[in-house]
Amino acid sequence: MFLFFKKFLIAFLLFLFNLNFFASEKISQTQQKLNHTKDIIKQKKKEKQIYIDKQKEIQEDLKKIEQEIESINHEKKDIEKKIHQTKITISALETNLKLLASDVDFYSMILTAEIKNYIERYYLIRKFFEDNFDRRLKKDIFKGFVKQIIKIKETLNYTEDLKREYEKEKEKLNFLNYKLDEKKRQQLSLYKKKGELLMELTAKQKQLDKEIAELNKTQKELEVLLKKLYKEEKERKAKLQKIQVPERKIVRIEKKFMKPLEGAVICKFGKTQLEKDGYCVLRNGIIIQGMSNSDVLCVDDGKVLFISNNFRSYGKIVIVEHKDEIHTVYGNLGKILVSEGNTIRKSAPVGKTDSSGQLYFEIRKNLIPVDPELYLE
Repeated sequence: MFLFFKKFLIAFLLFLFNLNFFASEKISQTQQKLNHTKDIIKQKKKEKQIYIDKQKEIQEDLKKIEQEIESINHEKKDIEKKIHQTKITISALETNLKLLASDVDFYSMILTAEIKNYIERYYLIRKFFEDNFDRRLKKDIFKGFVKQIIKIKETLNYTEDLKREYEKEKEKLNFLNYKLDEKKRQQLSLYKKKGELLMELTAKQKQLDKEIAELNKTQKELEVLLKKLYKEEKERKAKLQKIQVPERKIVRIEKKFMKPLEGAVICKFGKTQLEKDGYCVLRNGIIIQGMSNSDVLCVDDGKVLFISNNFRSYGKIVIVEHKDEIHTVYGNLGKILVSEGNTIRKSAPVGKTDSSGQLYFEIRKNLIPVDPELYLE
């Protein structure tokens, strides 16, 4: 009967500790999720701001491109107007050249006819009573015709030179117009690319807005859950205060024990702060990090008092009773190699570690937990 009571009391104390540890872990995990969600929201907002800044930059670029295209259009209008005026001038010059050429032909024809008539009259016929005055008058008329023809030819040459200058100017204007067309095409192509990029950034920003909205929703849900967990933890602690639990006293053990598993202690005995706000969890043992599937050794001669294949967060657990009201607890085992009631020797395996290679280990004196690291060899 006493043995049953002792087993029950040890299991009950472990159960109380496990409840505290489980609730604390749940609060800690929820708080971590909340903090992680807040961090992601901050990151997403920064990313969104980058997209907004890029969109503003592209919008400014689009305005500049629009202004450039408008400037090109104005310049093209001026050049096209000049080209049109040049065409009109060249056309007028061509008409004038035709008229001048016609005049030259006309005066040349008359002059040729008059000269022929003069030669026939004064040199071939050789009239006796020829009139010197008439001859002089004819020569003056010939000279006038020649001067007029020379003048018309000079005007004709000048007009041809002027036409060539205008044609060169027309070629220059056409080349400038071609360059402006090319520049306009480049600006329109750039405008299209910038517009497509702006649409892509806008779509990404909208997607981020959706993600941020979902994350904000998750954050609110986690905050509500955290408040609920803290409330439940407070109520649970209030209930536990009514349960008679042996008062934790400082006890000492006058001996050393062998280490149950080779490895480093990764979780210490006693209070461990989990959050920046001072929230702590109380551990009655330590966690040793060893290799997976390693033997977990009994630290001293004793008797197997209690085993369980699924004891809350301990998982597979073995409790061994030693002399002088000393008990050792081996939790988080991958495999149990003993049975309740077995007598076990020091260094004999009680079980094996699981794939994590971690072992939870306690030492208790008069059911009061002590720091195992103080008593391990």
